[in-house]
Amino acid sequence: MTVPTIEGEIAYIVPPSRLAEHLARAPNGAAAARSYRGEQEHALEVRTVRVSDVRADLDGPLSVADQIKARGWAVRRHASAHAGRVEDVRGIEAYLAECCDLVKAELGCSRVYTWNSTVRRADRRAPVPVTRQLAPETGVVPTARVQPPASFAHVDQEAAWAAVVVGRATGVDATTFKRSMIVNLWRPLKGPVTNSPLAMLDYRTLDPSDLHAVPDAYGVGLHVSFHPAQRWAYVRQQATDEVVFLKCYDSAQGANGDALVAAHVALEIGEQDMAGLKIGHMGPRESVEVRMIAVWQ
Repeated sequence: MTVPTIEGEIAYIVPPSRLAEHLARAPNGAAAARSYRGEQEHALEVRTVRVSDVRADLDGPLSVADQIKARGWAVRRHASAHAGRVEDVRGIEAYLAECCDLVKAELGCSRVYTWNSTVRRADRRAPVPVTRQLAPETGVVPTARVQPPASFAHVDQEAAWAAVVVGRATGVDATTFKRSMIVNLWRPLKGPVTNSPLAMLDYRTLDPSDLHAVPDAYGVGLHVSFHPAQRWAYVRQQATDEVVFLKCYDSAQGANGDALVAAHVALEIGEQDMAGLKIGHMGPRESVEVRMIAVWQ
């Protein structure tokens, strides 16, 4: 079966090996495309890439666990009873509990802890400042600090920082567990998504040299530089009952051939996915993501 594809734009970090050349080509020594600031400024370059539509995988034969094992991420249908209530404390608490139950059921782990949640809207351009998180969030309503889409290819946590997060989330040393994993569950709050959809990188096409540790307000993340071998995917016109599981860390560190992480980004696709839709279905992408720690005793 032929998998449908589209072209989209992805912003990548410029690796140190090419940074001097990149800046020399840019007008007045500025970054040639865009830049972003974490604890320091980094140059970005925008590349046009071909992206596969994996909508068929929503109902495919592979389980969520098997998809994550193979490529670092999974897609699945899941109708939420609480995603429409994330704007108040009781609603977000119910949604967090629902997400934990879903991850536990799909991965077969012993327990799942929440770390934080984020709501993003494509019409928000300036990020809301945050302080580095030192403990699991409680009583936080994510709609009170709506963020823009994550506009450069990245992984949420670098391995050493991720182990710290596991310990802080669970209250015990991360090495206590047989295995621990940080999972980000991503869901549209409105659908179908026609702009800034989430794109996921197949880990099997990612070279370790394309990952670069960068400190930021959230801790230490991994940012991705471009390589033509990389293969990206998304779910066309993703709906509110269609979710993406992203592996951000795995203490197993590739044992048994498991994918290590799922790099992801907001994909810029213009109006390609708006064909055939009514105007009312073309609003800015709005999504919620929940970061959780799954542990195996």
